[in-house]
This record gives sequence, C-alpha cells and structure tokens, in this order.
Amino acid sequence: MKLMNRLWVRMSLAFSLAVAISMILVAMTGLIINRHERLGDFFLDRYQLPGTLIAQLVDYYRQRRGWEGVDTILAARESELPRVPGRGLALVLADADGRIVYGTPSNTDALPGPQDNSMAIVWGGQIIGYIQLNRVPVSPPPDPPAGFLQQQIGSLVVIVSVIGGLTSIIAGIVVTRSLTAPLSHLAQTAREFGAKNMDKRANLKGGVEITEVAKAFNEMADALQKNEQQRRNMVADIAHELRTPLAVLKSNLEALQDGVFQLTNEELQVLIDQTELLSHLVSDLHDLAQAEARQLHLDTEVLDFSSVVSRTAEKFAPSAKTHDITLQIRLLPDPLPVEGDWKRLDQVMNNLLTNALQHTPPGGTIQIWQQRDGEWARLMIQDTGSGIAPEHLPHVFERFYRIDPSRSRETGGAGLGLAIVKAIVEMHNGSVEAHSDGVPGSGTRITVSLPLAKSAGQPAPATSS
Repeated sequence: MKLMNRLWVRMSLAFSLAVAISMILVAMTGLIINRHERLGDFFLDRYQLPGTLIAQLVDYYRQRRGWEGVDTILAARESELPRVPGRGLALVLADADGRIVYGTPSNTDALPGPQDNSMAIVWGGQIIGYIQLNRVPVSPPPDPPAGFLQQQIGSLVVIVSVIGGLTSIIAGIVVTRSLTAPLSHLAQTAREFGAKNMDKRANLKGGVEITEVAKAFNEMADALQKNEQQRRNMVADIAHELRTPLAVLKSNLEALQDGVFQLTNEELQVLIDQTELLSHLVSDLHDLAQAEARQLHLDTEVLDFSSVVSRTAEKFAPSAKTHDITLQIRLLPDPLPVEGDWKRLDQVMNNLLTNALQHTPPGGTIQIWQQRDGEWARLMIQDTGSGIAPEHLPHVFERFYRIDPSRSRETGGAGLGLAIVKAIVEMHNGSVEAHSDGVPGSGTRITVSLPLAKSAGQPAPATSS
C-alpha cells in the first residue's frame, strides 16, 4: 500500500494504462481488418454513383441517338469502382424500355428501371435509360496474395503495438521517476532541516513547478534561520542588559550588608536608578513583544497628528536647551487627521526625540517638520549628529542593535527604542525609514508615514487624560 501511494508509481500506472488501452485498440483494429466479414460491405455501401457518369452518358446518347458502343465507356468507368476481397461493384445499363444494354443484373427482380436502386438518365425531358450500381461476387486470382498480405499486416500491427507499449511503459517509469526524484530530495531536506540542521537547502532541479517549490522552501529556510539567530541574539542581549543593573544592585547591597557603605540617600538613589533601568527594560521588552505580535492594545480614534508632535516636542524643549541643542519645529497650519492611539504615537515621538538628543552634539540642531503627501501624513526628524554608515542603515530598527557596540546602556540605550517605534508604526498601518549619508555633521533623518484618516469629522487633539 505504501508503494501504491508513491507519486511515481501512480503516474507510471496511469501512463501504462493509457498505453495499454491504445495497444488494445490498435490490435482490435488489426483483427477487424482481417476477420470482419461485413467490413467490405460497409465500405461498398458508402460508395455512391458519381454524377459525372450520368452527364457523360447523356452526352453520348445525344451524339449517337442510341446506346450502341457504350460498352467501352462503361467498362472503363467500372474498372475504377472499389473492390474488397470476394466482393466488388458493377454497372448495369438498360434503355428506356428496360432492355439490358450493358452488364448483368445481380437478380432478375432488380432489373434497371423505375426502382429505388436505379437512377434514370434524362435528356430533353425524356427518360432515355436507367443506370444501376450492383454488388457482385469477384473471383480471386489463381494465387491470391490478399489473405496472406492482410495476415502479415495484422501480425505486424500486433507486434508493433506490443513493442511500442512496452517501450512507452518503460519510458513512462523513467520519466516519472525523474520527475519525482527532486520531490524525494526536497522531503529529505525538509526532514534534515527539521532536525535543526538549518544550513540544509534544497537543490533547484526538476521542472518549473518543482523548482518553484524548492525555491520557496529555501526562502522559508533562510527566514527561519534568520529568526532563530535573532532569537538567540535576543536572549543573549536580554541577559547582557539585565546582568549590568543586577550586578550593581547585588554589589551595592552586599556592600551595605558588610558595612562598607552607609545607607545614605545617595546609596538609595543608586539602587533606585538601577531598579528603574530594570523596570524600563522589562517594560520595553513587553511592549516590543506585544507590538511585533500585533497584540498591543490600541485605543484608536481620529486625532490630529500635528497636535501629538507639538505636545511631545514641547516636553523635550527644556532638555534640548540644557544640552545647547536647537529644536526647530515646523508644523502645517491645517490638521493632519490620522486614526491611532495618541499614547502610542506619543511613545513613538519620545523614542525618536530621545534618540536624536543622544546623538546630537552640543551646538547642533534637531529639525521637526510635517507634510501631507497624497493620502499620507509624513513626519521628519533630522538631527546634525554623526550620521549612520550605509552598512548600518538596514539594521537600525532591529532589536538590541547598536551602531557603536562599545556604548553602554546609559550612553547608547538598550537598542530597543527604534524597534518599538517600527512595531508601533506598523500597527498603525504605517512605515518608518532612516536616511543618512554617513557624513559627520549631516546627521540622520527619520521619516514616519501614517495613512490619513478616511472618516469625516474634526480630529480630536492629543490629550493626556
């Protein structure tokens, strides 16, 4: 039963069945040619008296005013009539009175005349005779080759059918095996890949359909391998990010326990700061996991995107002034209605401006502006920092990715801010991109695109209620 379920076996059987049916039909045709007694009658019955003969006889009678000498014409035409073994066709001509002029009727009850099996010859509106086509026995020649020839033809048909059928079956098995071999290899590759051999890939061989399946499998394998590597990196990064504040907490608590440090407000503040780092890290991880799984709760409403940007930028104005950074804000005079959760969009702005402030040196500038682009609301944030090298641009929105690996969490963050931005924006059916030429001082431009709200009505301002 397992063998019957194999594709190549079923294809071979189907192909062989078609060939076997063809062989049977060819063999039956050969036998019919040899032995069917009424086959000759079938062909003779399909023969009809040619109309040109009637016209020729009328022209002959008109010229001679009689049928004398017509035997020559009829004998020539009769030799053109078909014959089958033992039987043939013969012409019989009678004058208008029914007297036989040429030929011998097959029986006296079927003499030429006004009968169903005779055709009248008419000239000048008068019947001048009758012509009849009769089936007559034909004597075989002394050494008839027809029977032997037909027997040889029938035997040849059967032999050719058997040889052709066997050849076709063998060819069918070879072809189907060659078709299904890539599928077997693909199945083996999938089993090995499932056994955690993630470097295994399928060969791109076979027909177009099989090649497409193998290509799709390889693309899936690449994605799974990348996801697995990202998962391992994420676990390692989380462990690294948690290890630093936990180590500080542990060492300070041990020092307090041993009496090395006194329990002062300064020492308590250090412990609180490290606890807040842990709390922020866990909160960021939780938000990122829910956003990437599209399970982050959104309280969506139609709101003014310009209002969200303005409110968040105002919160960063004092920090920018403290770091001697100029904050330039250019918003559109008209509202930009988008459908979203203002708290999450505020979180997006917070992460982007925090990132811009960290990478902009004193004396630099952060520009914030918006524009309406068709059915999209776009927000651009441009800083004058060191910029991002081209090789880093495709990865800036990945989790735990830092352009400078030497940065600590205090100076470079945990590498989750932009990943959270990307996840939240995509939950709002938008997109986010980073642009930079990598030249120091030219900085980086982050572009956030959100679809404009299609529903009518005045957008609600962003509030923190």
